Amino acid sequence: MKFTTLLAAALLPAGLMAAPVVEEMSDITPRTDAASDSSELFQRGSQVCEIVGDAIRVNCRAGPGTKYRVEATLNKGTRWEFHCVRSGQCVTIDGFRNW
Repeated sequence: MKFTTLLAAALLPAGLMAAPVVEEMSDITPRTDAASDSSELFQRGSQVCEIVGDAIRVNCRAGPGTKYRVEATLNKGTRWEFHCVRSGQCVTIDGFRNW
């Protein structure tokens, strides 16, 4: 037998024994604190933010882009309450629907 064949044959079982084995995790319990009432799923948080940046005013548009119509204009330094706003989410603020 060639030395390399013998070496490979000897190292193969050692490599298999060194491979990690996934152990069953029996100490994990499923979450049971899910919302019992569906209205809890849709509660929205609110946060007051100050309009900042280089511009004197910013436009809140009807959609996510400058091609959409301007629904409201806010001056720099204005404090405005936003409700659960995140990128791409459609929201209504004081009757104005915005993205």
